[in-house]
Amino acid sequence: MSRLLKLHRIVGRLAHDAPDILALPEVRRALEEQLIHAMVRCLAEGAGVEVTTGGRRHDAIIARFEDFLAANPDRPL
Repeated sequence: MSRLLKLHRIVGRLAHDAPDILALPEVRRALEEQLIHAMVRCLAEGAGVEVTTGGRRHDAIIARFEDFLAANPDRPL
């Protein structure tokens, strides 16, 4: 997780300080691959998390919100 957070922080700084670099397809592709790799490692090697009642409620709210967005793609929020 620390690797993912570090990469995220670096990409954020890069987007702020040198956004023209992110316009290069090779740079975007390389950063995307590194971020995906870090996320997959978090999922594969991470410790199990106990799902709480609040967590299930949060998931249900997010699912309803995503359904709303999918059903109303042209409607401003």
